[in-house]
Amino acid sequence: MKTELSPLCETMTPPGRTGRIASILCRTAVTSLSLLTLCLHGQVQSARALPPGQPIHIAALLPTNFGRFPFAIQNVKPAVDIAVKNVTGSGGRLEGREIRIHFRDSECSSAAAMNQMFEYYINKQVHVFFGPCCDYAAAPVGRQMHYWKLPMITAGAIARDFALSKSSLYDLMTRVGASVNSLVDFLLEIMREFGWSRIKQVYDPYGQSIVGDKVCHIISDGIHYGLQDQTVVPHLVQDYEKFESVEEILDKLAVEIGDWAGR
Repeated sequence: MKTELSPLCETMTPPGRTGRIASILCRTAVTSLSLLTLCLHGQVQSARALPPGQPIHIAALLPTNFGRFPFAIQNVKPAVDIAVKNVTGSGGRLEGREIRIHFRDSECSSAAAMNQMFEYYINKQVHVFFGPCCDYAAAPVGRQMHYWKLPMITAGAIARDFALSKSSLYDLMTRVGASVNSLVDFLLEIMREFGWSRIKQVYDPYGQSIVGDKVCHIISDGIHYGLQDQTVVPHLVQDYEKFESVEEILDKLAVEIGDWAGR
């Protein structure tokens, strides 16, 4: 699967930074499909328990804005098709079974994602959800899975709260991508190694919109509260400054970085 996937992910993604991110997420889709088959086994009393000949329905909620989101349907679908071929082919976990992937536009919106989610459920077109990736769209869908007893796999949902409320709200959500929680652990390990105890975040809450809405706010918020609760670095001091325009950066950068760092 790796040999077949690599060139396809490279050719189906745009050049530059967007393409590199998209290629990574394209590969993640194959990992996600492998996990989906495990979920079908564990959460739906195994796919083989379905009536003979009944298709396995996967509802994929992803954005269609190819120019903005690296995990748009156009990027992910080729990897999903390859994954389906592998898990249903000879020697696959679901050899001989039919898997139907239903793609719909989440718009990276909580309202749109919920609307599509209910349509899938009402029309009996879902045994497992793939996505959404954007945090604000993933949150309400993930919470609903608890009541429907359906698994959800996402390469997104990076916010700290998804881990904090895993057992109570998001017990059927599995995240296969990076998260703020692992980023906090990474930062703490660096600070511990070098004996650092002071950290300041400088960020634009609307930065990196290519990944999702207010993603820098989500990351910075998770880092702030993660560091606040940590016990690895003694006497840790942290601060943060939010810049929402170039003018703010030019006016405040010297004070917020230079003066603070020199204390």
